[in-house]
Amino acid sequence: MTHLNRRALVLSALLVPASALARNDDGRFDASPHREWFEGLKVPGGGSCCGLGDAHFTNDYEIGKHGVAQVRVVTPDGKKREFFVPPERVLMREALNNPTGQGVIFLSPGWEAAYCFVPTAQS
Repeated sequence: MTHLNRRALVLSALLVPASALARNDDGRFDASPHREWFEGLKVPGGGSCCGLGDAHFTNDYEIGKHGVAQVRVVTPDGKKREFFVPPERVLMREALNNPTGQGVIFLSPGWEAAYCFVPTAQS
């Protein structure tokens, strides 16, 4: 991935309107014991991180020295995708209370952009 493509991904994550963030299309977390934690996630400034339907689990990530998270996720069709999440969208404080035991990345419906990322407490 070129530096320009990485920059475009980061910028696209910052430009997603807040109204597009709250969704739970597939209902897979409706009965989750962690639902309240998911719904309470906020980005700096207080906006909602995203909807439950945007959550995807991964333990394949690194957080660089400048706070940018490089996160890899397997798509529903089995391909590995990589996202670069800017430091203001990496929710380190919430990682301390992450009850899932995995990193959680919140992606746009078409997997074009990452809304935010919550690492595990061990990060």
